[in-house]
Amino acid sequence: MNIPSLFLWLCAILFPVCLAGQTRLLDEKDRSPVPYAQLVDEDGLTVGWTDDEGMIPPLSVKGQITIQHLSYHSKTVSSERLSKPEPVTLSPKTYTLREVNVTSKGQEYIHLRTYFRCYQLDYDQRMKYYEEGFADFFIRLKNRKSKRYVTQFRRLTNTALLHEDSLECLLMIPSLGKRTVIERLRLEGWTYDEDLAHSPLRRDNLQGGMVVTDTVRGIRLVKSDWLAGERIRKIRFLGMSLHINDLLLTESYRYRKGYQSFLDMLNWQEYFNASIKYKKFSARFETMRELYVLDREYLSADEMKACVSSLRRSSASRPYPDASIVSPLNEPLQATLKTMVEEGR
Repeated sequence: MNIPSLFLWLCAILFPVCLAGQTRLLDEKDRSPVPYAQLVDEDGLTVGWTDDEGMIPPLSVKGQITIQHLSYHSKTVSSERLSKPEPVTLSPKTYTLREVNVTSKGQEYIHLRTYFRCYQLDYDQRMKYYEEGFADFFIRLKNRKSKRYVTQFRRLTNTALLHEDSLECLLMIPSLGKRTVIERLRLEGWTYDEDLAHSPLRRDNLQGGMVVTDTVRGIRLVKSDWLAGERIRKIRFLGMSLHINDLLLTESYRYRKGYQSFLDMLNWQEYFNASIKYKKFSARFETMRELYVLDREYLSADEMKACVSSLRRSSASRPYPDASIVSPLNEPLQATLKTMVEEGR
């Protein structure tokens, strides 16, 4: 047997072995891969993410693993199941936002009614702070400046963790800039193929995320690795050092070819993992911020003023969205949140 033949023979034997133990995460409906899904263990610890082809990495932990994704219903399976070659599937969410009609009247603002939730985990993956509420955004079409009005805001604190470190709440209520995530990426030179269902985000020789298009459900999702390229990972200020380990941005939209504006946005998510050090103090933490669009409309300037006035006067409570819109937290975080709610009463 010559050398090339021997090499091909070894590849044929070893390649399946290398893939053994890896499972692919697929869409339950169309069997397409689900990239960048979060894998969480029984303690609420993030133990991995699927790659851009939906492949689940080998896991060293045992027990139940919860698989979470912004556009899919969560699923919990055993770690043993994830070591088998058969694919695991997630059920996609169905979005029922009403259509917005464009008329000839003076439309000067986009109005988004949204729900947000944010939480901060300590170095041991325990929830320390939790915030939620409703945010109404008024985005002026002329210059894209937005105004935000927050109602029913609440912050919960895990008092059992306050004595363990002095790291304060670092959460911020989500806000909207002048552009959606996919618009900002285009301006920075990132490109993708409009005609592919799963297209990598590329700039020069770099890959910085994925754009997934589902024309059947009418959804486009963009997942961006903010640290790809020449992004700053370490920040120093007044003797304090902040090292960013992960920063992942996700945004999904109603699909239409080409341009996606805030009027098309369905939800937004930011995952942030960092370490902070100041003199002898050091701490590692994670934050997750999520924003879900509940309704949207065009408004004239007079209608916008009337809506803002109504928000300021109203004392009525809005019902919190159900699991069809906002995925439930994994069981460890739900248990911690329940305790925090009871302590806050």
